[in-house]
Amino acid sequence: MALFINLSAKWCNLLEKWEQVEGYFGHQKYLKMKFTFISVLFLIFSMVEHWSFLLTSLIMTDKVDFHEVFEMCISNMFPQVFSVVQYNVWIAILTLIINSVSTLSYCFADQVIIMGSMALGDYLKLFTERLNEYRGKVITPKQWKTLRVDYTRLCSLARTLDDCLCHLLCVSLLIHLYIICLEMRQGVTKSDQYPNISKDVHTILSFSVSTLRACSLCLSSVRIYENSKGPLETLYNIPQQSYCKEVELFMLQMQKDDIGLTGSHMFLMTRKFLLTVRIF
Repeated sequence: MALFINLSAKWCNLLEKWEQVEGYFGHQKYLKMKFTFISVLFLIFSMVEHWSFLLTSLIMTDKVDFHEVFEMCISNMFPQVFSVVQYNVWIAILTLIINSVSTLSYCFADQVIIMGSMALGDYLKLFTERLNEYRGKVITPKQWKTLRVDYTRLCSLARTLDDCLCHLLCVSLLIHLYIICLEMRQGVTKSDQYPNISKDVHTILSFSVSTLRACSLCLSSVRIYENSKGPLETLYNIPQQSYCKEVELFMLQMQKDDIGLTGSHMFLMTRKFLLTVRIF
């Protein structure tokens, strides 16, 4: 919740810069449809996984009375809470509400990061396509300066977006890693004397949803860095007649600046980083 409050304080500045970039590059086609599809898809996956968690605890309860069923169900779902605090109906309801809100907040955080990464990555891709139109052509230093200034605007927007989402991205990746490791452990170890199909189904479902969301989060955030380096190929192949000081500054800027999302400014989301983590 503190991360969302921090995000809200920086949101107005982000929107102002985003509007400026849209003024220069225009609105993206089908962006609203993409955002709607991502929101609905992630919400469905989160709700299915959450309800499977609730139903699994309910199925594992062998009581008949409603109060006993509710107490046993909540105790099975949150043993870490009621092993410390004595069971109380109001504490159980509060714990259930907090868990549901946390699930929705967790889902919303992934959506914000993926949508922001996708939109900015598409802008960088559009810029690369625009630069490719000049491949093999002789253009003036003034035109190169205009292209470099437009690219700088995208870099400034990327830094503002990273400043808003870096802590949220770091926490979200840690949560995904924790859930995936936890579900893998539960899938490997068998603590029950008798097999429980519903629990196994929930473990597989939760592991699949968490893995899918983690992969979507990583791949979308990596797009910003990868697309920011896309124009370099065109700059390396410009005609000799087009080479000037502005081109040299443009290439130096792309080579030195690492544009992309970071995890609390500690690591940059790149393909190399993802492969390094996977090998480790």
